[in-house]
Amino acid sequence: MCGIAGFLNRRGKKEYCSDEITAMIEMQTHRGPDDYGLLGINISNERSYNLEKNAKYGDPMDGMFGFDRLSILDLSMNGHQPMKSSDGKVFVLFNGEIYNAFDYRRELEFDGIKFNGTSDTEILLYLYLKYGIDKLPDMLNGMFGICICDLRKHMIYLLRDRVGIKPLYYTTTGDRFAFASEIKSFLELKDFKRELNIDAFSENITFFKPLNNILLKNVRQVEPGQLLAINFMDFHMTKTIYWDVNKYERPEHTKHSKEFYKDAMQEKLWECVKRQKLCDTKIGCQLSGGVDSSVVTYIASKTGNDSLKDSISVVFDGNEIGYSEEKFVDYVSEKTNVSAHKTIINSDFFLKNYEKTLWQADTVVGRPNSVGLLLLTKEAKKYVTVLLSGEGADELLGGYAMFTQAKEVEEKLKTNKTIWIETVRNQPEQIHSFEEYAVISQQKTNTQLCNLLLQGYDQRAFIDERIQKFENLKGTNFDRQIKYAIKTYLPELLMCQDKMSMANSIENRVPLLDNEFIDFAFSIPEQYLITKRNNEYVGKALLKDICADMFGEHFAYRRKMGFGLPYYRYFQDKRFRDYFYEIILPGTHKRGIIDTNVLKGWYEHLKEKPWGETELFWKACGLEAWCQMFIDRRDIIKI
Repeated sequence: MCGIAGFLNRRGKKEYCSDEITAMIEMQTHRGPDDYGLLGINISNERSYNLEKNAKYGDPMDGMFGFDRLSILDLSMNGHQPMKSSDGKVFVLFNGEIYNAFDYRRELEFDGIKFNGTSDTEILLYLYLKYGIDKLPDMLNGMFGICICDLRKHMIYLLRDRVGIKPLYYTTTGDRFAFASEIKSFLELKDFKRELNIDAFSENITFFKPLNNILLKNVRQVEPGQLLAINFMDFHMTKTIYWDVNKYERPEHTKHSKEFYKDAMQEKLWECVKRQKLCDTKIGCQLSGGVDSSVVTYIASKTGNDSLKDSISVVFDGNEIGYSEEKFVDYVSEKTNVSAHKTIINSDFFLKNYEKTLWQADTVVGRPNSVGLLLLTKEAKKYVTVLLSGEGADELLGGYAMFTQAKEVEEKLKTNKTIWIETVRNQPEQIHSFEEYAVISQQKTNTQLCNLLLQGYDQRAFIDERIQKFENLKGTNFDRQIKYAIKTYLPELLMCQDKMSMANSIENRVPLLDNEFIDFAFSIPEQYLITKRNNEYVGKALLKDICADMFGEHFAYRRKMGFGLPYYRYFQDKRFRDYFYEIILPGTHKRGIIDTNVLKGWYEHLKEKPWGETELFWKACGLEAWCQMFIDRRDIIKI
């Protein structure tokens, strides 16, 4: 797990100093505090040069590349990056893990390759040299953001994993193409214009995240499952989707029983967790006490030569008992003999780290629990360097209420052209089709409230764009819901996990999004994922059955809770009140995007307001704080 960054000039612009690339990687040093590497290239002579930080050079260079390393596999300098081929004409910058890398090592050794170390990066480099970029992406099972520079072909390739576990962004600014693991690195480019993309924020307050927009103008992300090929000479960019979840076709009928699929899922889970435990540092589990993380913790504690010993959890004090799943954390710890390291979140930590969370996230975070994740990984660093989590199960196996509610919606739409539903935001919505339900049920905020907050706001355009995206998906309504969640909802959850983990130099792994587990999940008939229990639909039923075998039915089939925070109470603190009136409100008024009278009115009656206003208040304050840090370039404030 690391941070990568780089830029390439065109139109004859040359570099003679490494100050900008130094600043870019130092902006994300938290991603890799163990080592760094810098490289410069000259296109005309096809040479690469090792660089030092903030150094001047007599030879002109056309581009520079940088790397921050968090040592996980092969802790020696044999894992140093950028990693070059023997002739120096091809090099790799790699953030992430390739879990099946060592499956290829013997084949490469048979070809005569003599490896210097035991890192997956070295295998990745030789796989590219042997198979080329066309075959490489499909060979990789892992989480990654990769840059491959091939001076022989005058090409740079940017590659991101299938579902977007690892981040990778890029921008074109005048005569320069640049990329980085984190958006904040672009702030260090002298010719980068810091401008707010208001469309991105408008979509952010409508849904959990924008589909493609980034809050900084002219910044894009390499999409999950995407390969970008950039030519040195003219910056021509080719975009290729090498993997698309829409390719899957779930079987409608099967001769196999539910028990067959349950046994097969259990076997696949053990394989994937064992595969993702591979590392040369200490590993633990991010344990919420919910089904998914508990199953991962159970398996990780039982599999492999080095059984897992540590779990990390965020809990609440006695005043916030309604948010806590501590008793389930303790139960899992007792059952698995894994030490439960628990840390209490309170208003003091929340307020002091409110702005740091926004800074680390690179955006207005959709969920206040991001602050909780920041605390969790800070605690984890005392014990481990790698955490396993249960992310992805709800999207992949139909675990959210919107999947089970869909069954009732389908029935009602058969006899009614228009129906009313209650969304996850506890608000009534009128819908006219299943496609509209699928989009609106996924974290949409109240239209009237958004209109009050933001002048010229148009929610319908965002909804229609998403409906079109949903209509393009293949399969049953359930299948399309699953694919839609994986494409639109899951990536932002994964980005939150990555950014909050790497803020404390912790690598977060997600075994339930292993390539093989995703493939298996789409082979399971719908009838075994959404079932009825006590006359109510139950999602991710097979996984809950497996969990029940481990921890009992009372544990597996309880109502889903989620990781919430009582943040509206934290906002009542005098420290936040002073911050709001002295920093946020004046800044918001000056920026002229949000109606400050509405914002002030919401704050004055915050404890009386339903959570729709509270959530929008969170995002509106987050936007102003983000703008002050990313656009105005002020330092982080500890409230």
